[in-house]
Amino acid sequence: MMLLEKFGLVDADGKVTLEGWQLFSELLDLFGPYPRFAGIFPSPFGIFEKFMSKVVPCAIKMILIIGDEVYFTYRHDKFWTGHHIPGSYQGPGETLVETCQRIADREVPGVKIISAEIISAVTHPDSPRFHDTCLLTVVTFEGEPKNEIKGKWFNITEPPADLIEVHQPYLPIITAYMKSKKLI
Repeated sequence: MMLLEKFGLVDADGKVTLEGWQLFSELLDLFGPYPRFAGIFPSPFGIFEKFMSKVVPCAIKMILIIGDEVYFTYRHDKFWTGHHIPGSYQGPGETLVETCQRIADREVPGVKIISAEIISAVTHPDSPRFHDTCLLTVVTFEGEPKNEIKGKWFNITEPPADLIEVHQPYLPIITAYMKSKKLI
């Protein structure tokens, strides 16, 4: 903080000065979208979490359905442990199908996304990571998931017992959608 004060980027009260905001704006011009790294996003200095906590990002939750079953993947990291609906944050310039294909490539290999339909939006203001809004998206797809260790099919009436808490409110929405399509 002392360095920021020394260069006039923050004042004595720790508030960002006009010069500080100008430098920040110029730095943002140097960066493109957050890089897409294989696997889990590395977040040097907590940059991803800090940035995402300043906005309400749009997450896409990709719902794969066959008959009365939904595909859940397993997650174990510092935020959650348990099964969940595969998903990610939509990247700048991506279409919904492109985002879903990126999710499939990472979490459900072997699946090609044909189309995507948003069935609901759910906001998570109290998420342990940061506030986000999730678009629950049912996809039409070809192929078969090839990662049985990371994910598997569950009957929607018997979801995984270890479903992460933040995804539990999705079940009634998915169930209602499946009933409307006469899948259950």
